[in-house]
Amino acid sequence: MACIASKGGGDQVANIVGGHVTAGVAGRGEFAEHIKGGRMRALAVSGPRKEEGIASLKEQGIDVVLGNWRGVFGAPLASAPRSAMRW
Repeated sequence: MACIASKGGGDQVANIVGGHVTAGVAGRGEFAEHIKGGRMRALAVSGPRKEEGIASLKEQGIDVVLGNWRGVFGAPLASAPRSAMRW
């Protein structure tokens, strides 16, 4: 099995629906429309428990729980006001 990098969910959808890859990993929202439309099949969610009828990896015997990550990044020498975000 090879890992193929993509630029985002749109590229992954095109690759999966087009039959160029076997599976993809992304946030559920990026694939939801295609899963509901029957063009893709959800294999698992990486959270600790089943969501929207999709079994978790853990429930399927794979002892892994992952969270979806997001980040905010800046240039190494950016000044404090530009590199710090207030939430």
